Amino acid sequence: MSTVEKFILNQPDVEDTLDYDEYLTLIDTLLQDGMSTDGNADERYVRFSRLNRQRMKRIFEKIRLQDDLKSAAEAVQSKQYWFALTESWCGDAAQSLPIMQALCKSVDHIELRILLREKYKEVMDAYLTNGRSRSIPKLICVDAKTWQVLWTWGPRPESIQQLINIWRATPDMDKEEVMKRAQEWYIQDEGAEIQLELLQKIKNK
Repeated sequence: MSTVEKFILNQPDVEDTLDYDEYLTLIDTLLQDGMSTDGNADERYVRFSRLNRQRMKRIFEKIRLQDDLKSAAEAVQSKQYWFALTESWCGDAAQSLPIMQALCKSVDHIELRILLREKYKEVMDAYLTNGRSRSIPKLICVDAKTWQVLWTWGPRPESIQQLINIWRATPDMDKEEVMKRAQEWYIQDEGAEIQLELLQKIKNK
């Protein structure tokens, strides 16, 4: 069964998913109760969620969309839903979701909707990274009329994915050092590679 068929069979009710602002509100509410969006009260997950919430706010306020990306999005002919599988503790999602939201807000016909990974496990399992990893975020672009999956992106820009691949292939490589290097890369890149990859996805379709 193709991933397209799987997604259709597990088609989420759009109104049951979250828009970006609702997602932020959910994060804030759960943080007050000491939990992440998947109901985890582990201090690490809560700490990451709190850090990511601040990071998302900062990135959204600072992001400058590239003109060619905006033009490509404006040229899309049909209404699309961009479903993003994520959770509040995910650092890569905190870097990419604000960019997606800024782009979707710049046009009328593309709508970003949030799918919590733990709530939509069957959808997540149809979009595993390398066929085995439930890595997030995962962005699924769907035609709103036909419900055809047009393309997917994620869980992270290629430069960071290469770093993660090296880490997983190197048992003695320190995870904290990898996370530090990834964060430094994100800061220096300022969302440029994510925008370029989204542009390529839109144009190639």
